[in-house]
Amino acid sequence: MSQVRAVIVMATLNGAKWIRQQVESIRRQSMEDWVLLISDDGSSDATLDIILEYTEADERIELLSARTGPSGHVANFEYLLSAAQQRGCARIFLCDQDDIWEPDKLSRFLAAADSSAPNSVYYSDLQVLDEHRLEKTSFFVRMGYPQSVTTRLLLSQNTIPGCAMMLDIDLLGIALPFPEGLQNHDWWLVQCASAKGGTFFVPGSPIQYRQHDENTIGAGLSIRSLPLLPALITRQRRVLASKIVAVQRLLSHGGELDDSAESSLREWLSAFDGTSRFVAAKELVFGKFKPVSISLLTLQLIAILSQ
Repeated sequence: MSQVRAVIVMATLNGAKWIRQQVESIRRQSMEDWVLLISDDGSSDATLDIILEYTEADERIELLSARTGPSGHVANFEYLLSAAQQRGCARIFLCDQDDIWEPDKLSRFLAAADSSAPNSVYYSDLQVLDEHRLEKTSFFVRMGYPQSVTTRLLLSQNTIPGCAMMLDIDLLGIALPFPEGLQNHDWWLVQCASAKGGTFFVPGSPIQYRQHDENTIGAGLSIRSLPLLPALITRQRRVLASKIVAVQRLLSHGGELDDSAESSLREWLSAFDGTSRFVAAKELVFGKFKPVSISLLTLQLIAILSQ
């Protein structure tokens, strides 16, 4: 296959209700020189039938062979990114199965990246929608996140969803394979870029980021999250443990990292790796790595203190 300007990677699981709108929004892109790689994680609905329908209709769309190994969206995106890396295309876009892209998303990102440094991530704001496509607000406004990212901020909280990212292929030389136990692939990717000094904001909101009852991770917690509280607390323990492994992995790059980023990584590690739960809780609430989100701060505090 000849070189294309962009490779898009989409992880799917039981997305039959939404996936047509997403794929059609990709096919409507003003920049037509792309390939869409899809990996399904064992759907039991009509998702695979719909994907195969599109692979027949559009040669730019490809369903990857079923993978082996653990299930889950993190492992699925690792598989997809490895496949994208083999294609050799300089620009890689992450894609959710249930969003909708504005027609100029690809062209807008590619234009912004004409003279980028290697190992970079470009990202944008998103329009947060409900399942009926009624616009609510921008993602950054709703979540109270700053548009710019730093290593210190990302160590406190993941602020950039994967679907808002475009990666430079060089970044995958650092990011792949994923660290053991990784819980948030999007956090890891943008953290790698930040540690190398390469994160860039693309103005506008070219993605309609759908929120609905089937989201596993969305734009904030709500009263509907209460039944899931024990599972969310357990997950935060896994997030912390996996983040320690990931930070150690980044620090292994030593002098290749941005000096400020390396300092933040070492400071975070000294606060949360090997300390008592009470010291870690104190650092979480009063230290430099307090999450922006109060709900996330509460979850992490309970997770640490209840270990």
